[in-house]
Amino acid sequence: MFQMTATELLVKILSGEIDPRALAAEEMANRGLDATGKWVGLKRASEIYGYGGGEI
Repeated sequence: MFQMTATELLVKILSGEIDPRALAAEEMANRGLDATGKWVGLKRASEIYGYGGGEI
């Protein structure tokens, strides 16, 4: 899973500078998915995670 991940990103995750759960939540919101991977739309996903926003 992390073979393609930049070393700098891994270092920041390990040091606590970056929260991987927050990164995942933001990406799920940007994809319009809920926590189970179900499409719920961009607006609903942004409400769930507090990231992204609105309709296209």
